[in-house]
Amino acid sequence: MVGELAERLALSVYGGDLSAPGLAAIDLVSADGRTFQIKARALPRGEQRFFSFNSLEFDVAVCLRFDQETYDIDWAREYTRREVELLASRQKTDWRLRTGAASTSGRDMTLPFRAAMQALDE
Repeated sequence: MVGELAERLALSVYGGDLSAPGLAAIDLVSADGRTFQIKARALPRGEQRFFSFNSLEFDVAVCLRFDQETYDIDWAREYTRREVELLASRQKTDWRLRTGAASTSGRDMTLPFRAAMQALDE
């Protein structure tokens, strides 16, 4: 559910088209043709986990952290594929980007995503 919400917000922020369900690496193709992978977590305050990437076949990744109780957006960050490669740890089957590192890296997109969330409520 939180993943679908994050994809809907990304569509509002970047424009373009959402990918068909089942495409693991690409969630959105933006109006300018960039491919996006959107990751979201709803966590209790202070709790850290990770974002898992099965593939790095995208131009841009966006990670959003939602407050588990309120579903307010704590933060939203945008990363290039190269940034994800450098920040994430390679596992046998995926790459894992810790929420702590994710929250302070990349480009801050919190305000545009919060505005998109507010527009859903109107």
